Amino acid sequence: VTVTATPALITRRRENLGRTRSRGVEAEMEARLGEALTLSAGYLFADSTVTNFPANRAIEDLRVPQVPRHQGSARLRWQPHSGWLAALALRAAGNQFEDDENRLPLGSFAVIDLVLQAPLTRDLEVFLAVENLLDRSYTVARTPLANTGAPRSLRGGLRFHPGR
Repeated sequence: VTVTATPALITRRRENLGRTRSRGVEAEMEARLGEALTLSAGYLFADSTVTNFPANRAIEDLRVPQVPRHQGSARLRWQPHSGWLAALALRAAGNQFEDDENRLPLGSFAVIDLVLQAPLTRDLEVFLAVENLLDRSYTVARTPLANTGAPRSLRGGLRFHPGR
C-alpha cells in the first residue's frame, strides 16, 4: 500500500487488502508436428481487482499490482535423437501496474529464449541457453525509477548423469 509518493521516492508498506477478486481462464496445448518436433503454447487471462479496502476506498475497483491481465508462452522443441535438443520459447505478458493506485504502468513485454543441448558421451552432455535472445529492454519495477528486466544472458556448461 502506498504511504507517500514524491517524484524521487515512493514509500510503501505491506498490508493485507480487505478483499480482492480474481477471475480468469488458463489454457494449454501441445501438438506433435512430426517425430522430432513439438509445439506447445499456454495462455492465462487474469482479471484481478481490489473489491474492498476500507483503509483506502480510492483503490477499490483498481487492478491488483503486478498482475497482468494477459500472459502467454509458446515453445517449439526439436528433439531428433535421445539427448539432442533445440528449443525456442516466447514468453509474453500484457500491461500491468507496479502500484496499488495504478499510477505506475510497467507495460507489456515479450522475450525469446533458446536452449541447445547435445550428448558428448552416455553420461555427459553439453548445453547452451540464451535468455532474452533479442536483448529486449522491458520494465519490471518502478520505484518510481524504472528497473529493467535482465538483458540477454548466456549460460552453458556440462551436465553429468552417472549411470544413465
